[in-house]
Amino acid sequence: MKKILLLCLYMASLFATEPLISAQKLQHILKKQQNLVIVDVSDKDVYMQGHIPTSLNSPISHWRDKHGKYLLIKETNAINKEFKKLGITKDSYVVVYSHHSNTKDILKASYVLWAMEYYGVKNSSILNGGIIAWRNQKGEIDYAHNSAKQAENFEAKKNQSIYADLNFVKNSIGKANIIDARPTIFYFGAQKQIALAKAGHIPKAKSYFWRYSFGSVQ
Repeated sequence: MKKILLLCLYMASLFATEPLISAQKLQHILKKQQNLVIVDVSDKDVYMQGHIPTSLNSPISHWRDKHGKYLLIKETNAINKEFKKLGITKDSYVVVYSHHSNTKDILKASYVLWAMEYYGVKNSSILNGGIIAWRNQKGEIDYAHNSAKQAENFEAKKNQSIYADLNFVKNSIGKANIIDARPTIFYFGAQKQIALAKAGHIPKAKSYFWRYSFGSVQ
């Protein structure tokens, strides 16, 4: 029995470290794992068109604020309220997904996951393929606006080791690998983004368009 218990704990620890979870695996644990929290990062109107059962709506606007022409992650008090609303505790396993309703939708899921980890969530994954993969696996679709029992025992705490501010980037030029994830037309300065004062890229940054990692994502 002791060996079986140790094996189960070992497998659980492996599962906890997976950055992606398949739709098939999520279906398997949906009604079995009590500490599971599923977060849909789409806007409310998209969420209400159909979502994964038990999933809670938390659009990206709940995680960042606009400061002039750019966006910054929200401060601790606001994030604490969001964690509480979602029922996230220190023991939660959080799965984040998007609807892939446009080419940048998948970025919302990755940003929200990063924001959660930045504020202390230890056990989280992105649903590989989003709700499209879920539907392809004939997963059940829910149309109710779900809400969670508000959690009280989780306190957001910043993990500065995964956060880079402007000064950090300036001091890292030539010392760290800096990746410019924008389309190459912006990287090479052939076209200037509206929000930027001038075209081009950070000195010594390397170009790797974010869509290269997602193949033919819709």
